[in-house]
Amino acid sequence: MVNSGFGVANAYVAVMHGNADGTFKAPVSYPIAGAASVPATIDDINGDGVADLIVASDDQHISSVLLGKGDGTFSAATSFAAPLCLEVRLLPTRLSWH
Repeated sequence: MVNSGFGVANAYVAVMHGNADGTFKAPVSYPIAGAASVPATIDDINGDGVADLIVASDDQHISSVLLGKGDGTFSAATSFAAPLCLEVRLLPTRLSWH
C-alpha cells in the first residue's frame, strides 16, 4: 500500500508491505518535494523490471520519482519542476504527459 502526505509542510510518501494475512507492516516514509501531494502511482519508469514510485505535487508543480531497489525499498526522491503549461496526469501503472 502506498500513501502520500497531503497538506503537510514536509510531504512524504509512505509504503506499507503486506504480511499476506490481511495486515500490513509498519509504514516506511520517504521525503518528497512539495507540500500538497496527490496519491502516488507505481510503474517501472526506467525499464529495469523493478517498480518505481511517482508522486506529483499539486501546489508547486513538482514531480518526485523514487526508483525501486528491487527489495521493496526505494531510493531517495529525485524531484523536478513541471512547467505550468504541462499537465502531469498520474494514472495507475502509467505516467502520461499532455
